[in-house]
Amino acid sequence: MKKILMTLLFGMFLMVPQQSHAQFFKQLGKIAENVGKDMWDGVTNGPFQVSAEKATSTIEDVTCTLQTAAREDSDLLFAATFQNEKDDDINLEFTNIRVVDTEGNSYNCSIAPNKNMELISGVPVKVTITAHDVPATVKRLALVRIGTENSGKVEWRGVAF
Repeated sequence: MKKILMTLLFGMFLMVPQQSHAQFFKQLGKIAENVGKDMWDGVTNGPFQVSAEKATSTIEDVTCTLQTAAREDSDLLFAATFQNEKDDDINLEFTNIRVVDTEGNSYNCSIAPNKNMELISGVPVKVTITAHDVPATVKRLALVRIGTENSGKVEWRGVAF
């Protein structure tokens, strides 16, 4: 099937006038991109594979969005924003931070700016979670969880970086 498709595309290419080859490739690239998105959409939006750029979790009236996940040497850095949606200020105390890879290994973690955070209504606060000494072979995590004293937990699953 793949060979037939490639042969058809090559034949179409030969029939296109020379000056419009660039336009043909541009359109072909857009078609391939859309086909790729459609093909992988079910995989990336599944329950265990959440895109780091779109991962949002909510605890009570606090919206927590995982912005990025990146490697820096042997550490994994997760940048997130926490935003209080209530009219009153909220104080969060982080009690447990857990990062688990797809093999079930847990890693020592820290959070910045600190474990106690005041969230003012409507003002986003940047938070960085760092998982230490993560092997370079780890490319996907099963779980990133931050437990709080009173509000419950924030968790993101299937985070790839």
